[in-house]
Amino acid sequence: MKSIMNSVTSSHYIKSLAFDYIETYSFQRGDEYQAAMQVLRPERNRLKVRKQKRNNLNENEEIRLSELDALLAMTQYLIDNNGLFHFSSQRTNTFQYDHEVTKLLRNILLTKITDVNNWMCAPFTGMLSCSIKVRAKLYLL
Repeated sequence: MKSIMNSVTSSHYIKSLAFDYIETYSFQRGDEYQAAMQVLRPERNRLKVRKQKRNNLNENEEIRLSELDALLAMTQYLIDNNGLFHFSSQRTNTFQYDHEVTKLLRNILLTKITDVNNWMCAPFTGMLSCSIKVRAKLYLL
């Protein structure tokens, strides 16, 4: 059984979250990113294949393969484990605390969440319409 003594609801957390502004970012998009991928993917593949077939990478190549794996081989996040922004990230907007977009986001985050077990599993009849209704409701807040 879960202890609720130390838990905080998401709505309580959002209501108590102090901030001055919100920044939005975009990453893994655009011509620069695509150009970088056309260089980085083949480089990673060459090193990976060579390691698998011959296992003769030098120390610098091993380091480079690890760096490329971190950039390409797994799920990417805007901010990595070291607190650094993804190399392709670009700030798109800044919204002050009292901006309408910020208010809308706070309202969306205050929406009550219902735990629906296995909602992605078949039979899923009706789930799509349910999802659409929830989204429409959020946009109307």
